[in-house]
Amino acid sequence: VTTVWGLGLVRFMIGFGGATFVVTQFWSSQMFCAEIVGVANATTAGWGNLGGGVTQMLMVGVYSFMLNVVKVGKNDGWRLSFVVPAFIAG
Repeated sequence: VTTVWGLGLVRFMIGFGGATFVVTQFWSSQMFCAEIVGVANATTAGWGNLGGGVTQMLMVGVYSFMLNVVKVGKNDGWRLSFVVPAFIAG
């Protein structure tokens, strides 16, 4: 990040991502009865944290694969690494 606008954009995206957690907890609280709402909230939070942690670990491996096996440079390696989750999700 080299500009004020870039920093603002990065901070916005981080906040946007964090806000999804709060929304999920609200939805879970609204959709489930009082007897199981705690389990529902814990489950959604746990799966969200698990997904984030697994992604952090796997993306390092994907990046290493791009550098060492595909033999692209560092600048292209991290960019190409983001194609993998986009392909999986799309």
